[in-house]
Amino acid sequence: MEREAIIKHLKDNGLYIVKKSDFEALIALGGKAYEDYPLHNFVYGGKYYEEGVKQTFRVNLNSMFDEGIIYADSEELNGFVIVLPPGYTGINTLSFIWNGGFWILYNQGIRAAYRMANFESFAMNLKKKYTNNEDWYLYNLCVSKEAQGKKIASKLMKPLLNYFKLNKKICYLETNNDPNVPIYEHFGFKVMEKTFVPDSNVPHYAMLFDCK
Repeated sequence: MEREAIIKHLKDNGLYIVKKSDFEALIALGGKAYEDYPLHNFVYGGKYYEEGVKQTFRVNLNSMFDEGIIYADSEELNGFVIVLPPGYTGINTLSFIWNGGFWILYNQGIRAAYRMANFESFAMNLKKKYTNNEDWYLYNLCVSKEAQGKKIASKLMKPLLNYFKLNKKICYLETNNDPNVPIYEHFGFKVMEKTFVPDSNVPHYAMLFDCK
């Protein structure tokens, strides 16, 4: 299976495949690294809410562990990536609730859960528009604040994208933060569309990797 081939390629390039026992460390990393990220601020009522961001990471990690590939720069966990296989169309409601979404409902109410669900529907429709869901979906790239500027993102991204380029695979991502766009362009992604998250002024960039 291609998932196993990619995992082997990442290991051969010195990257670390995340275990479930690493989740709490990654959740803490994500909570700090995504401080004041526009999309999360929008979901949680217009301001940074660290516990909410952490819970979002908890839901994602638990929901995506078996299907996707979650890997880090090393066992030190300075940064990590979540990439999901072709055919991915979002987290279903049962998985969302089962893997920690109830906490969001209980602590932040239906509005936060609605914003999250509405965003995912919007984002998945845009992804389908440009890839027909035949893409490997780069769901998350996260580097700890302490490790930024140390080329951790390059260490994480280059082996994965080299595999995609060699094997002519489509890779798609989105970002909701203007300063991230030139970073992803540096790695070979192109902006396919800039729009805004529904009912907000949060930018949304749909980006596609040129695998040719």
